[in-house]
Amino acid sequence: MPRFPLPPSGPAIPPLREHPRDRFRASERVIDLRRSAAQLRSDERIPPSGHRQIAVHRRGSVTVALFSFEAGSVLKEHRVDGLVSVHVLRGAIEVHTATESHALHGGQLLFLAPGVPHDLHAPMPSDVLVTIHLEREGRAGAEVH
Repeated sequence: MPRFPLPPSGPAIPPLREHPRDRFRASERVIDLRRSAAQLRSDERIPPSGHRQIAVHRRGSVTVALFSFEAGSVLKEHRVDGLVSVHVLRGAIEVHTATESHALHGGQLLFLAPGVPHDLHAPMPSDVLVTIHLEREGRAGAEVH
């Protein structure tokens, strides 16, 4: 007997995106950020966090992720063990650190040093490209605390 109830049988739900193994395989890729953001926004399932995200590139110590925020979305305070760049593509966000509050609009870019605790609020629907370059070489993906 299974520990958890099995989902009702029916047609298989197609995956939302390619498996990362396939998505990051190529040595060269062009990514249409407008199209990728539109695909994220088209997913009708709104997670409790109020945002959707996809890693658009990951290799070695570098991760590039695209976020699509609903109005009012919040990312609670966290820190990353690497250099972080936050590039607002559409909309506006507020990033708060212990010493500053940054109001960022489309076309603006914020850099955060490794380990800087920060939170984020999106007062309006917004698309944001985040790049993380981990300090310690050889670690795949981003370490977020």
